[in-house]
Amino acid sequence: MRIPYIVGRWVNDRHHYGRHRLFTYLLDTPDVALWIVGARRIGKTSLLRQLEFLSHTDDSGYVPLFWDMQGCETSGDLSMELYMALEDAANRFTQCG
Repeated sequence: MRIPYIVGRWVNDRHHYGRHRLFTYLLDTPDVALWIVGARRIGKTSLLRQLEFLSHTDDSGYVPLFWDMQGCETSGDLSMELYMALEDAANRFTQCG
């Protein structure tokens, strides 16, 4: 039997496997903000990238913002990473009005 999991890099779209109930919960929750926190190498980035992919085809009203804080050492680093994340998502904000 072939193992469906991919290790070493994040995955999305058809390569993402499992977590259907979690995605349903995250996309249907009435919460206005969510934090995904966990230990290293358990699939947080893949989870977030899959949510980003699903929200493009979903009318959930969410604008996913992938804010990579790894390697940030100062508040200036955090600010720059947030700016770049907002810039990457700018077209999604425009689509929402």
